[in-house]
Amino acid sequence: MRHTFHTEPAHAITPGVTVLRDGAIFGVVFCDGARHGVILYHLPDGEETRIELTDEHRFGSLYSVKVSGLRTGEWGYRYFSGDRTFEDPYARGFVSIGDGSGKLRVCRFYHAPEDILPVYSPKELPAWQDQFLYCLHVRGFTMDPAAGVRHPGTFSGVAEKIPYLQSLGVTGVELMPVYEPRLPEQPAGRSYEVDRFGRPRRREDKDPYWWYGEGYYFALRESYGSEDPQKEFAEMVEALHGAGIRVFLQMSFPGTVSAHTQCDALRFYVTHYGIDGFRLLGSVTALHAIVSDPLLSDTAILYREFPYGEIRRINADNPWSGAPRTGNLAEYRNDFSRLVRRFVKSDDYCMPAFAEAFTDVETGHGNIRYICGSDGFTLRDLVSYNEKHNERNGEDNRDGENENFSWNCGEEGESKDPEVLRLRRRQARNFLTILFLSQGTPLLSMGDERWNTRRGNNNPYCCDDADGWMNWGPEDGAEEVLQFVKALSAFRSAHPVLRRRAAFKGTDDRSCGYPDLSLHGAEAWRPEIGNFAHTLGWLLREDLPEEADRREQAPQLLYIGINTYWEPRRLALPRPPKGTAWDIVINTDDERGFLPGINTLRDSTEILLAPRSIVVLKLTPVRTHTAGRRHLWDDHAPFLNGRKTHIDMRQLSPRIKERLYRLR
Repeated sequence: MRHTFHTEPAHAITPGVTVLRDGAIFGVVFCDGARHGVILYHLPDGEETRIELTDEHRFGSLYSVKVSGLRTGEWGYRYFSGDRTFEDPYARGFVSIGDGSGKLRVCRFYHAPEDILPVYSPKELPAWQDQFLYCLHVRGFTMDPAAGVRHPGTFSGVAEKIPYLQSLGVTGVELMPVYEPRLPEQPAGRSYEVDRFGRPRRREDKDPYWWYGEGYYFALRESYGSEDPQKEFAEMVEALHGAGIRVFLQMSFPGTVSAHTQCDALRFYVTHYGIDGFRLLGSVTALHAIVSDPLLSDTAILYREFPYGEIRRINADNPWSGAPRTGNLAEYRNDFSRLVRRFVKSDDYCMPAFAEAFTDVETGHGNIRYICGSDGFTLRDLVSYNEKHNERNGEDNRDGENENFSWNCGEEGESKDPEVLRLRRRQARNFLTILFLSQGTPLLSMGDERWNTRRGNNNPYCCDDADGWMNWGPEDGAEEVLQFVKALSAFRSAHPVLRRRAAFKGTDDRSCGYPDLSLHGAEAWRPEIGNFAHTLGWLLREDLPEEADRREQAPQLLYIGINTYWEPRRLALPRPPKGTAWDIVINTDDERGFLPGINTLRDSTEILLAPRSIVVLKLTPVRTHTAGRRHLWDDHAPFLNGRKTHIDMRQLSPRIKERLYRLR
């Protein structure tokens, strides 16, 4: 049956397809002088109808046509230019049909039901310092059967795991690319070639597990939906918002993607789904246009760096320009990750930079900090492998990052040595403690809180299996790491000094006897931060409200002692105010991490840190220690000749030192 349609110039001003009641408007960019047009495919029988576009349909390079009499539910489409046909870069979805020589993928028309579109309302993101982000892969997050969801590997599966995200204290999720990949065209019968950027190899007729090349940015991946990915994506976003969790999308823009398309893609997700922000990857040629777009002025933009001075100048010179407040911008770089990895494994020449970075407060914009990101080693692999092991990717181990700054703790890969395993768990606790106690916005990568491994693969772009999925099963040590992460998240939330808005001054501006930040070494108030130093203490003052009577209320202090050296080291403690004592809250040398109950150092002026360990002390009023609770010194009075003041550790035997230290 031959179908006929009425066509006329549409005078569209943007690319893409708009579905009408009795047809559609097509907008497409053609840049050469060949014959161009639209091919319509009747889905029931594969019949083709070609509509050629001429100069009367053109403004500049944008061609548009209105086609009437088209029942969009029965048709798909592609574009042609000369002898070549191609899919619409602005397509919302795809369907495969038989074309006589095999399967042909055509674009399908999509008209979003009004009930899935968000009702836009002005929103304000929480301060970056108060956020805790969690990066996940939609499919890999719930594909493991142990995840226990009804629709594994989908947007609906993510929504089912919202209570789990809430239990971690997560305030925002960063989703790896959720749009269809734009795979390179290949000769018939040939598998895809790949490179280290993620183009799939030896994946016969299969999409890559993840993709950072050019994409169909307006088409959500069909495999991420059990039925209708657009509807399920909208429902997932709505459910996350209802739980107080923001949604950030990774968007990768190689140099082949126009600035116009980049802006259009971000606008699309904000207006259609109410997305809160984007992490931009690639060349991002439209960065200036994105941060100046009035429609995106409430949207968070995460990128490796921003021209803050230029943005502020635009705002000052043109207050109507629509440029965003820089507070919506956040830097997302790997320099902190690399520095911490080197520092924790005891490299020299790290302390000066780490001492500054650990308490550096960014003002006016955000700063995302992570140890392990969406690519690279997992946390478990970071402490288990010196080298990457990407052999199964099919590229002779040439893909993936070579410089991982990792340390296997004495044995490459999986180990049964209890000392190696204990050291690995301690190093993992060190990494997590630094992440949650440093200034900035912590980001955790999917599965690190459950002690997941990829068996040394730091680029599992083609591993749509257990090596790429999050393991929800009862791995050895998984529950302990999970509980430690939950406790760290809660501890960070409970202490505003770990989430400062203003930079530390290093002065006693409250006249309480302690500066807001001070550093300490083997002697109090005298830090050692040279190139070969590995041990340092940070004293942080929790600022009291301005109206508080400082004469009646003791300052609230936290002391963080870090020793990345392979031998025990002492750190001096500032003498606590009268009526208070230092309480050990965290000790990463202890398998529990957080110590239960009261672990008080009464009148102590120093603490001995185990090799490669971190301790966190909190100033506690002595009066809170009620009858029936004994100080650790009481348990050891026989060994200390009854003294409960400063103890010279050098006078004690190794056995007593060990017992005393472990109780601390």
